[in-house]
Amino acid sequence: MRERVDRKEYVKHAKHVLEKSQTEAFIDFKTEYPDVQIKQRKFETLKLFLVKAAKEKDRRSCLCRKHVEIQVVFKDCMKFRKSALQNSVRLVPVPGTVTEAVNVTLCPKPDGSPYHNLKCLQRQCPDCGVSKFAFLPEELLKDGPATKWRRYNYIGTGKFLSNGQEKKKIALITKETPPHELFSYFSSLLEDYPYHSFMAKWQREQMDNLLEHLPLNEIACVHDYSESYCCRQQDEIQSEYFDVAQVSLHISVLYRHAVASVDGRESTEDEPVTIKEHIFVISDDVTQDYDSVHKAQELIDKYLKEESKAPVVKVHEFTDGCAAQYKSRHCVGDLSCCLADFGYQINRNYFETSHAKGEQDAAGSNVKQKTAVIRNGKDMQGFLSSSFTSPAATTFSSRTKPVGLQRRKFFYVPATGNEAVVRNRPGCRFGELKGIHKIHCVKTTAEQGKVFVCDRTCNCLNCIHGDETNCSNKEWLDAWK
Repeated sequence: MRERVDRKEYVKHAKHVLEKSQTEAFIDFKTEYPDVQIKQRKFETLKLFLVKAAKEKDRRSCLCRKHVEIQVVFKDCMKFRKSALQNSVRLVPVPGTVTEAVNVTLCPKPDGSPYHNLKCLQRQCPDCGVSKFAFLPEELLKDGPATKWRRYNYIGTGKFLSNGQEKKKIALITKETPPHELFSYFSSLLEDYPYHSFMAKWQREQMDNLLEHLPLNEIACVHDYSESYCCRQQDEIQSEYFDVAQVSLHISVLYRHAVASVDGRESTEDEPVTIKEHIFVISDDVTQDYDSVHKAQELIDKYLKEESKAPVVKVHEFTDGCAAQYKSRHCVGDLSCCLADFGYQINRNYFETSHAKGEQDAAGSNVKQKTAVIRNGKDMQGFLSSSFTSPAATTFSSRTKPVGLQRRKFFYVPATGNEAVVRNRPGCRFGELKGIHKIHCVKTTAEQGKVFVCDRTCNCLNCIHGDETNCSNKEWLDAWK
């Protein structure tokens, strides 16, 4: 945010977004300071310039490197262009947003289509490309005046690994180079940005469409690992501080149809009722790998069959692309054995890189903020099960309304013993899967050891009900492999 303090002089400050409404903030202020006589409108005008009320767009923030970096580099590029055109009569467009700049490099969207053609997005179209973005001669000078700009890069930390290599971290650095290097880097960002942005939006929309039209006897799950919880005490001795116990936390946001015997109402095709539950798997074993994910699947399967009594013929999973947990040859191999392990199909869909944040992250953060004496995973599971199982009162939700959280379920997995995560499972080591980083959808089959994979998910109405030959999104999909 900027505030003008003098002629051509501004004060800059990071923007702060209110987590509550201005009315709630005023009520809290009056409660804390009852003797201060002030009206609400006057109270709101005294708000600092850097504090803004929350808008819907503030809740849809993106912190992936590609989205943030292209915004930073784009601003520096346009700042240079405006300076170059200041005393010039040339009529060269100055895009106001990254979207405007990207659209210059793409063919127009087909009539009635929300997306550009797939070939254009993948930079395979001969009629468009980054070359369509016009640059000024000054912007291509290799020996021009030094220009300050910013980008992300890996820098040394001064710490060294056991193999002698210096440990690095990514950071926003300032460079001072000729303009050519700035605009060349911007061109490279423009090359990948359209497809990445398309995939982020596409995968999220496919999940939303599935949840809106979830078929009977099918389940949808969003899985993620939360950051390990450190069991710190207010008063701890030095040895405890340097050898802190940690607890692993796996969260699943589960969507299923209501069952009369458990939920008091039966979901039908004419009147679908969706139940949302948060399933937590808490463990003293902090190794977060595909074996621990398989253990979480077993516990969810047990919950569905023994407690929720929900009939299941297929489970749709949505996860990030973490290779150790959800997206490796062994992870896909485990999926191929789902009929033998659980008795139903499990199809897995992957969000685009760095675009998997959602309710599952908030659920993990929520439980870790509870105040209690937690020494290990068993303590956490006991405390949360006794005091945090039932959320605030919500009503049943149909497909036309948002789904409210109905309950939370907490499981505990010890680090050792019969209930611990089983590793080195016989027959659960699988061969290489080429091109796995491009895969965003895995569909299991009745044949163990065999799956179909695709670069993008499709949950149009026809595909949801098994009629893939009449898929309405064929132009944006590749063939199953």
